[in-house]
Formats: sequence, C-alpha cells, structure tokens
Amino acid sequence: MSGAKIAANMAKATARTTALYGMSKLMGGLFSSRRDPSVQFNYMIEIDSISMGMFTEASGIKWSMRVDEIKEGGVNNHQQHLLGRASYEPLVLKRGFVGKESFLFDMMNTTFDPNMPIIRSIVHVVVLQRGGASGLMGGEIGRLSFYNCFVQEWSGPSFNTKQNEMALESITFRYDFMQFHPGSPLEQLLHSAAMGAASTAMGAMANAGASV
Repeated sequence: MSGAKIAANMAKATARTTALYGMSKLMGGLFSSRRDPSVQFNYMIEIDSISMGMFTEASGIKWSMRVDEIKEGGVNNHQQHLLGRASYEPLVLKRGFVGKESFLFDMMNTTFDPNMPIIRSIVHVVVLQRGGASGLMGGEIGRLSFYNCFVQEWSGPSFNTKQNEMALESITFRYDFMQFHPGSPLEQLLHSAAMGAASTAMGAMANAGASV
C-alpha cells in the first residue's frame, strides 16, 4: 500500500472517530451533564414492547466479527486482516420461577407447535437509572435491542430439599442482530437520526475519494 493511500485512510479514520466521539459527547450532554456508569442490577426486560419486569440475569450480550488473516508471500514483518461476518452470542434470560405463570415455557412450546407459526420477537434489555422507571424522559437511560428473536431453549428450575435458594427458570433466544440505543427514548431518536446523517456523510466522502 502506497504512502499516499495510507495517509488518506488515516485521515478518513481520524475524521470518523472524531465525528463519532463528538456526537457521543454531544448527545450525552444534551439533557444531562452527568455520565455515571450504569449498575448491573437496575434493568428490565421488554418482549415485543410488553414489559416483563426485572429478571435475575441477562447474559450472552456479545457481538464479534470473524477475521481472516492474509499472509502475503515475501512479507514477513506483518499480516493483513480482512473483515468477515459478524456473529452474536445467544441471549440468555433468567428469572425466578413462578408456578402459576407459564409465559416463558409457552414461548418455547409455540416454537415446536406445528399449528403455530414461528413468530420472531424483539427483545429489549432496558437500562434504568437508580430508582428509575421507564418513560419518555424518565428512568430509561439506554436499551439493547435484539431483533428477529426466536426461542432456542427453555430451562426449568432445579428442586432440592437441602437448599433454600430461589427456583429459577431461563430462556435462550437466538437473534439476527442487535443494536444499542443510548439515552432516553427521545435521545435515542435523536441519536438514530444523527447516526444516519453521519453514515450518509461518510459514504459520500468515501465515494468522493474513490472517484478521484
């Protein structure tokens, strides 16, 4: 790769990083000057816009990308890397087992019912302020959204007369992709619009550079 092309790529990367960081700082400071880290225990689950309340645990929130290594003949001091496909870990939700409620079990059951179509859901992990409740400008400070979810596994509780622990059930979702929406619902709308504008601008810059 020529020195001019390397310099051009570095300039584009710097512009992109500056724009993204500046946008994040701007959106974070529009409605609040505080940027406190979120606590692990203050969140709730929504499935298809229906609040499921708090769960004991939400895990498997992981997005990674396959990387292909290219070993060029005669070049021994470094390797080149090409970006591959993205992959996501299954989303696992755990909560206390309630003997009078079968919602999670029913979701698993409908997956195998030949008379029921497989319906893909949208699952949200809603991050809340301490002591907050979800609302337009209320306690919600961000959400992780998992799209086109279907149930892969349901796990019932373990019963043991020698233990005095809460019985738990868990459900595992597979999904196509996820998105992180920072801030309150209003801030999320503004962030989505700003990210769309930034994507369009960066695409125009890339096309302009390619045509030169």
